Amino acid sequence: MAKNIHPLIQLQGTLSDITFVNSHSYKPHVRAKRGSYKKAEINSSLAQQANRTKLLNAVAKPVHDSLPIYCGQFKERQLWQKILQRLRQAPTNHPATLLQQLIKLDINSKYPAEQLLPAITLTQNKQELLVGLQTSMHPVFDLKQYDSYYYEAVVIFINRQLIPTHRSISTEWIITRDAPPTFELAFTKPAGSVVFLLALAVRAGYNSSTVDVFKGMAMQIVEAGAIS
Repeated sequence: MAKNIHPLIQLQGTLSDITFVNSHSYKPHVRAKRGSYKKAEINSSLAQQANRTKLLNAVAKPVHDSLPIYCGQFKERQLWQKILQRLRQAPTNHPATLLQQLIKLDINSKYPAEQLLPAITLTQNKQELLVGLQTSMHPVFDLKQYDSYYYEAVVIFINRQLIPTHRSISTEWIITRDAPPTFELAFTKPAGSVVFLLALAVRAGYNSSTVDVFKGMAMQIVEAGAIS
């Protein structure tokens, strides 16, 4: 029968970065020298990247959360990812520059708005943001039956704490047999707002009632910037 033979030489103490320990409680063992390991330091570039990701999420949230109030289920599922993808392309972290990356982003890419929206002008005075719509021709929807449409402008005002205030103004029904009209929509600037985002929707109708199908709607972010 095999027997355990205790070594004649017992090691104890520190050799290089290894400490030999003869312990009655834990039996003889080897461990690293005390103080030989330091806590890992976070790479500065990783820390900056984490801070920027946090900022981008904070800027994206008021936009992503506000738009469905006006478009409902029309918003595509990947909108959050598409917003963040665009924000990452911004050359600076200024909120106005970040939001400007979202210009011409369709709220549902399956139903693009580019050919359906009017020309847009944007001016500001001390109290208001003025949105002008110049319709040179009526939009053409992929629908069998429609005879009217209207526009809805949505402005998301955001303050320094990245808290949004959103407002919308809809035009009257526009009849396709009439001449294309022009509009000027005035939005009062909320106190404390520093940046804004403008989205414009168009909805088709029949007998001045909304055609409740996705083909009869489009919505796009058309402008963004700083409050002056």
